[in-house]
Amino acid sequence: MGKIAFIGLGIMGKPMALNLIKAGHEVKIFTRNKNVLQEVAAQGGIATSSIGEAVENSDFIITMLQDSPEVEEVSLGENGIYKFAKPGAIHIDYSNISPSSARKIAEAAKEKGLHNLDAPVSGGEIGAIEGTLSIMVGGDKEIFDKAFVVLEAVGKTIVLFGPSGSGQTVKAANHLIVAGTIQLVVVEVILEKITNISMGASIDAVKEFEELATSPEEAPTEFKTLAVQ
Repeated sequence: MGKIAFIGLGIMGKPMALNLIKAGHEVKIFTRNKNVLQEVAAQGGIATSSIGEAVENSDFIITMLQDSPEVEEVSLGENGIYKFAKPGAIHIDYSNISPSSARKIAEAAKEKGLHNLDAPVSGGEIGAIEGTLSIMVGGDKEIFDKAFVVLEAVGKTIVLFGPSGSGQTVKAANHLIVAGTIQLVVVEVILEKITNISMGASIDAVKEFEELATSPEEAPTEFKTLAVQ
């Protein structure tokens, strides 16, 4: 197994790092939160005092950070990852950033003789704890294959969607779908309040029509009539 550096031990990053440790990987860790650093170190992580110390001689470098500016600073900054990473190292960024930022970081990695995968995740804190995250990946197939042993330690559904930035693009689309669903639910609630329709009855009806759509042969006669109209 390759050596791993994990930078960013927040709500998602900490359990992900712990799952890598549980899977038997050697994991050097860095975060500004000293209490969390000590907590993960007590469970097998190797605490470091700087990005440079964490990254040095690591085969895989993982970041799980807040946003595009932070990922760019940690990756490309004066004392960032790409200053200290050894040639051929693979940077896996699990952060949720813009596709353009992901492509910028990937290009910088290439110029330094490094490799980059943008790999935003879905599944929340519970998914991070249980190691069942969905991972949307952008990057080269060859690098994806090399990094799969690392990816599978934290995720269950892992898909390479295309070149650099593709993972973040799919993640953005996922956000739009979720936002749209929430808006539709809000509209339904408002309409039901205005018209005094029972929400419970409405939900039951929706379920009935969902069952009709998937198994029309089992639907009542009146529903079959509706289905063919």
